[in-house]
Amino acid sequence: MAKSPSDIALVDVVPPAAASTNGDAAPIPMPTNDDAAPRATGPTAAAGGAPAAADGDPGSATAPAGADEPSAAAANAGNGAPGAGRPAPGKRPQPAPAQKAGAAVLAMKPQQASPGDSPVHEVGARRKQFIIAARAGANLNPMAVDMLHSQLDHLPDVKVVRRVRPSVVGTFGLGGGVAGDMIVAETTAERGLELQATAGPGLIVEENRELTHLALSPLDTAAAASAQPVTDSIRLQVTDDARQPLPRAQVILYGRNWPAQGETAGDGTASVDIRGGTAQSIQYMYVKPFANDWERWVTDPDLADGSINAVTLRPLASFDDAGFTPNAPFVGWGQRQMGLTTQTTLDGAGARIGIIDSGCDNQHPALTHVQKGLDYTNKDQNDDPDAQSWTTDQLGHGTHCAGVITGNGQNGIRGFAPKAEVHVLKLFPGGFFDDLSRGLKYAIDNKLDVVNCSLGSPEPSDAVRQWMNLARQAGVVVVVAAGNSAPDPVQFPANAPEALAVGAVGMQNTFPPDTYHAQTVPQGTVAVNGIFPARFSCAGPEVRIAGPGVAVISSVPGGGYAAWDGTSMAAPHITGLIALLAAHHPDFADRSAPRNAARVDRLISLAMGSAMPLGLDARQVGAGLPSLVTAMSPAMARPAAAAATPGASPADVNRIISLVMAQLAAQGAVPGQRPGA
Repeated sequence: MAKSPSDIALVDVVPPAAASTNGDAAPIPMPTNDDAAPRATGPTAAAGGAPAAADGDPGSATAPAGADEPSAAAANAGNGAPGAGRPAPGKRPQPAPAQKAGAAVLAMKPQQASPGDSPVHEVGARRKQFIIAARAGANLNPMAVDMLHSQLDHLPDVKVVRRVRPSVVGTFGLGGGVAGDMIVAETTAERGLELQATAGPGLIVEENRELTHLALSPLDTAAAASAQPVTDSIRLQVTDDARQPLPRAQVILYGRNWPAQGETAGDGTASVDIRGGTAQSIQYMYVKPFANDWERWVTDPDLADGSINAVTLRPLASFDDAGFTPNAPFVGWGQRQMGLTTQTTLDGAGARIGIIDSGCDNQHPALTHVQKGLDYTNKDQNDDPDAQSWTTDQLGHGTHCAGVITGNGQNGIRGFAPKAEVHVLKLFPGGFFDDLSRGLKYAIDNKLDVVNCSLGSPEPSDAVRQWMNLARQAGVVVVVAAGNSAPDPVQFPANAPEALAVGAVGMQNTFPPDTYHAQTVPQGTVAVNGIFPARFSCAGPEVRIAGPGVAVISSVPGGGYAAWDGTSMAAPHITGLIALLAAHHPDFADRSAPRNAARVDRLISLAMGSAMPLGLDARQVGAGLPSLVTAMSPAMARPAAAAATPGASPADVNRIISLVMAQLAAQGAVPGQRPGA
């Protein structure tokens, strides 16, 4: 049985400290991704128990695979009942405050607390989860994983959490019908190391690690200061150009050796505590609004002690070159560069798309047609993902990706494939390798054409790679963001051969110069036709193609829009293009054609073959930025099969068969007769 939220202990999470600098000149801090961490569970979890249920088969069109009907309370959780608390069209969204990332805190009660108070939890070492899976090509007995499951159930300090396995055993021929069959077990770190040490070559035993989304965010660098007392406090108020307060704006102040952060309240104010420094120690100020305005980046900000420091942000529509008009159909600069316009007739009808992310606010006016999904962060007592709560997107990340992929273009963003069937698979916050595997299983079972994975981990997973391979064999293109931690190498799963890894590019003059977007231009880079490789984008031979990933304006929860950076923003452009090719390219007109690896390779070939050469390092941009117009051109179509020979008749066919039979007889082989008979 899956653990309920009350079983999981929350402790203070201290993000990694920001890198210190020497000398007078401090480099501009670039956001990086958090290290992957093993999934944590309660240290007192019971061992053994009934075997965990495996993922179910796909459900109905209304409730996808493995979903139970949620209670009324669950259906109304998060964003609330449809329309509740949402602004009228054109009004600024006022989202409810969210818990800050990296700040989960357990409120400890004294031992003498009354019986009605929350129970006291003694903090100790966390138990970990490990994935145990059959390795592809190991030729294990199909019952091997069943026997292993039974053995693990009888170990006193091991609890089997779940099992994930292909719905159709042996279909893909990758190891005797057991490839992809995986067990997730919770145990101590010591027992996990023992399992790894004793596993034979036919088994994978690895930690179940947490994934991160790949939107460039100030929270990625907002590390806690060292343990020093508060030496100063900076008060700020963030407003728009009409002097209206902007709640939920993130404010980060970067000192020489530390950053400090805060979030504005309903009146637009925030107080940021400085430890071990003063207002004069601050080198950079970054203010990121929740929606509808441009962010602000200030070098050597002039901040006053004892006063409220006013920060005024400009609306997105104020910068004409960005092409954003509120309450009107629009496409972003990247979509335009790839050949998409508001007049494009291709709409993705017939394609099936998966978005593996943080959910999707389908009350957003541009996304009301998105109606299918599962929430793998919210499981019932049978470990089945909830079929309703995927519409709650605490991070906004999945909603932003969805706008680029499938925005309906009705008084808002026009995505690549507004008529496609979209399946939202929520993994964040708190998604792990096994959740990603379950998402890929869902994509296989529901015959999706392409899945968008704007996520990553510094650590690889052989078990996830096997599911990526199963997806490829089933005809599913897996599009993955390359990562935002340059100069680090391409992250997993983008570095897997089965992935279509996407790097990020930006375009000059599509953002104001006083934003952090301007800091993503690599120093000394010569842009080609205005296109430049994003400074943060991970590079390597695994990058196969590029997508727009700087100052991408798209939908966010609550009905608004925001300009974000990241390879997370680049990948949805490629996912949308793949969906249009699957729906409209003549090579895929036969809907009864096999769904296999050749289909995946052809879709990727069309996308890469249409790419415009950018004159940039292929390690950063791969084949370049693809073009929808080129990909759909007749020149890119596969040559038609050769017609039958003119004048061929049944007599001609019989003559050929006779010749073949004569050749076989001459070699001593008679069809239908066993050798030696």
